[in-house]
Amino acid sequence: MADVNTAKAPDAIDWANYDAGKSFVAPPPAGDVSLQTTKVDWSTTNDDYLLALLSVKVINPGKEGDGHEANFVRLSTKKWANRNGNSMGDYLRAHGVAAAPQTNAEYQSLVNATIGRAAEAAVDRRGYDKATQTPYEDAAFVVDGNPVTFLQLQNPERRVFANLNVRWFKSAISK
Repeated sequence: MADVNTAKAPDAIDWANYDAGKSFVAPPPAGDVSLQTTKVDWSTTNDDYLLALLSVKVINPGKEGDGHEANFVRLSTKKWANRNGNSMGDYLRAHGVAAAPQTNAEYQSLVNATIGRAAEAAVDRRGYDKATQTPYEDAAFVVDGNPVTFLQLQNPERRVFANLNVRWFKSAISK
């Protein structure tokens, strides 16, 4: 064990202007919210389709979850197996974009243009315990009628945190 008597002197802190760091805002409960896109990163799926990784912020003034930020909301250009469309197209339609992109460059340009804009989405909370490979759905994050941000597992050193899950974006364009 290190000798604390030989530790460096603490760095000087301006206590009058102390920065407590970022505060955590729990994700909203299952339901409809507005999500504002704050950032888009581009990649490809395992099947080599275009993949957008969104960072979003919940806009839900005065309600639970307002200000919650989530990363890695995944959208791709791979066609849905059960209908004519894809997740990136759903996202664009939720933003009122009526264009019909045909190329990856067109999809990228249109999605990039949505940064800073909000759209309606259906969301819920989910969690996953990697050690036991156990998924937890939205209802697990409500204890005695009150929402919780994490589940304390039987092992007191382990918790499962609630994460925002975007179920789908709601189209702002009618057929």
